[in-house]
Amino acid sequence: MLEGVFIVSYDRRIIFDFMVSVLGEKVEEINQEVVDAGGELTNQICGVFRREFEKTGISLQASVPSIVTGKNHSVRVPSKIARMVFSYQLDGSEALTVEFGLVKK
Repeated sequence: MLEGVFIVSYDRRIIFDFMVSVLGEKVEEINQEVVDAGGELTNQICGVFRREFEKTGISLQASVPSIVTGKNHSVRVPSKIARMVFSYQLDGSEALTVEFGLVKK
């Protein structure tokens, strides 16, 4: 059995641009619609990772996602899970980070 963690962190610009591009809604503040859009985008990214693992015969189950917003927040994960981190930049500053890790339970 495997235990894992999948964390997607966004700069608010990513979600705001997503809202305009996909939903046609311009927003300037974090509200419930922005949080929901962030959750949907995260589900899409997680789904791609799960499908890629399934191609290798590894089936993963996702828990209900948690959405955390605001400056200076923290996300704690079990320290025994080593993670790979993928960081993407927008206009020279970090805008999207994906952290992923699995460990045998």
